[in-house]
Amino acid sequence: MVFQGQAENITSKQSIFIIDNLPVRVQKIKAAFGGIYDLQVFSDGNKALEAMRLTPPDAVISDDHTLQSNGHHIHRTKCTSEQLKDIPFFISSDALNGPYLPKNGTGATDYFFKRPVNLNQLLNLVLETTTKSIEDSWSKRPPKASNALHKTSECFSTMAQAIANNTPLNKTMITSGCNPLIECVQEDQYKEVLQGLKNHHNFVYTHSMRVAVFMCVFAKAYDVSKEETITLTTAGFMHDVGEMALPSSLLNKQGQLTALEIETVRHHVQDAGDILSAIDGLHPVIPLIAELHHERLDGSGYPKGLKGTEINELGRMIAIADVFAALTDLRPYRQSLNTQDAFTKMEGMGDTLDLHMIRLFRDALE
Repeated sequence: MVFQGQAENITSKQSIFIIDNLPVRVQKIKAAFGGIYDLQVFSDGNKALEAMRLTPPDAVISDDHTLQSNGHHIHRTKCTSEQLKDIPFFISSDALNGPYLPKNGTGATDYFFKRPVNLNQLLNLVLETTTKSIEDSWSKRPPKASNALHKTSECFSTMAQAIANNTPLNKTMITSGCNPLIECVQEDQYKEVLQGLKNHHNFVYTHSMRVAVFMCVFAKAYDVSKEETITLTTAGFMHDVGEMALPSSLLNKQGQLTALEIETVRHHVQDAGDILSAIDGLHPVIPLIAELHHERLDGSGYPKGLKGTEINELGRMIAIADVFAALTDLRPYRQSLNTQDAFTKMEGMGDTLDLHMIRLFRDALE
């Protein structure tokens, strides 16, 4: 029996306090941030400060008018308190100066926004800041897990930049990023890696890492060669590389996608195949695996609608790793399942996924 939490499903969100007494503004912030963070709203700065002392949030978004009317001293307390001083404060104001700015000596503002605030810019900066705090915490994990997390994150950032600049990816860079991850799985330290991914806000990176881990677990279960293990793990890490070209607003959308948006998202499979096929020296099976990860045994998958024996073992393997990771991922538009519930759901998908491989994968995670 796989015990709950075996695969380290991601169930919690980071916390943000909103200090603002204007309901219209609060609703806009909640709409932009609610799917990603656990939000607590305060119209009174003093009450927010009391709550911070009990449970420090990961960030604070505040309006200067609210602080001035009720909670003016909160910024000074934040600066002098060992418990609170490292919490990033994002403060909006009509002016470009005031008591909350660091240059005045008593300010607590880490990031300052002049109204009207561009919520997309604010969200991106909050994501960047809170994600950095997670990545900084990786150094506290065992050395091999820490190295795997840092190396893969660096690799992923380099790939994203290359795709944005329409330049080819480098096989050596990708392999050097995956090798530390393989070592962690082979030495049964992969749970440390999965724990380190909790709350990381680059959902494509997090999902790709988890699929890479699960493909490496598959490789270990099949007792394949070192080279084959590298190939399978790399395929897991790179299978969604086509999503790097998609806007974050689409990937993080909480509501139902339109028909055009669905078509756009589904095109990431072909994009992944094209990107991977262009990498000099990359094993040719890697783009093939990426092109198969959304195919299903009953023909309901995409992009080609393959069915049955048209989908080889590698395609069946990546589909299981991808679905399991997706079910246990925390996404803005839904909660994650625990390990037990994810396997129960997958075992009810026998028409679309290979049940024998699901059981093999489940046993490998025990």
